[in-house]
Amino acid sequence: MKKVFFIMACYCLSNSFNGTAQHLNFSGKINSPDTLKILFGSERRIDTLISPTGEFRFSREMDHPELLAIAVFDMKSNEPINFRRFFAGPGSGSLQTELANLGNSEIQLSDPTFNNIYDDFRSRFNPLVSIARKVIDTSYSKQLTSEGRGICNKLVEFINAEEDRVVENFIRRNSDNIVGAYVFNTYFNPKANADKARILYNAFPPPLQHTLYLKDIPGILENAKNVVIGSPAPVITATSLAGSVVELPATGKKYTVIDFWGTWCGPCMRGIDKMKSYFEKYKSSIAFIGLAYNDNKNSVQKVVDEKGIQWPQIINKDQPTDWVKTFNVYAAPTKIVIDRKGVILKIFIGETEEFYSYVDHVDLR
Repeated sequence: MKKVFFIMACYCLSNSFNGTAQHLNFSGKINSPDTLKILFGSERRIDTLISPTGEFRFSREMDHPELLAIAVFDMKSNEPINFRRFFAGPGSGSLQTELANLGNSEIQLSDPTFNNIYDDFRSRFNPLVSIARKVIDTSYSKQLTSEGRGICNKLVEFINAEEDRVVENFIRRNSDNIVGAYVFNTYFNPKANADKARILYNAFPPPLQHTLYLKDIPGILENAKNVVIGSPAPVITATSLAGSVVELPATGKKYTVIDFWGTWCGPCMRGIDKMKSYFEKYKSSIAFIGLAYNDNKNSVQKVVDEKGIQWPQIINKDQPTDWVKTFNVYAAPTKIVIDRKGVILKIFIGETEEFYSYVDHVDLR
């Protein structure tokens, strides 16, 4: 009986996501005395409308139901004023609201199925996010003792674990629909827990695995399988910020340390001075490589000059190979230690003393 049900579910999904474009018409009015700049769409495509009356009408072709947003931006500063997210499929939709109430406005959809599922997720997840933010804000109070900050940190860890539990349970219950695929893509980190990610991903039927939310997951899981302690490091050649060729790994010559970082990363910036001291201490036996991602040449060059960084720096977006994807990196800083044979010895996530202690005690002979 279960087998028959699964086959029927796949048949229905195949009919829903068969590659034929689906049409959504969305219209309404956002009441405001001012002319509004209204944006509608998703990360894939955004349409813009200037409306003196607050009235709008958008039309959208969709491969499958997806998370959309309607947002209002200030005409002068181009800063967002308010927005509303919702999940919609083909058909029609509308809203009538005051600008101040846009974020909580009621969305009318010809088929509200997916939005109801999405609202169910938000009702479980968003309160935890709000609590975590309040605890984090409290932890920054100057009146808080070190013991109080420690308690706040423990509370945040507990809430984060609860968030993970809510996300995982939601995905397990909704592996038969597109909202489950969206939550997997947005809130579950397959790089951090590849084994569990494989189980969750494989629970989705093929039509959902081919949607924009899940189509990149197999590549991520493949990289996660290849980049593990004890496995050979990927062989890559890149061009450094200074124009020199960097070969990875430096087999037969030195150990290698790759530091994935960014000028936007506070812990990364705070750790530069200590990295400089370890470069001086071990440069004869370790090849240090900096890999800056989500960053640009000018920002990195400025930090390199100001801090006097001497080891090669690679700008990820300027390389033919995406090092972040290849090494399955999901947080900055991430430091990867590779031995002379090109084998990954250790992976450190965060600016942690464990990395420096490990380098001090590893046999570099």
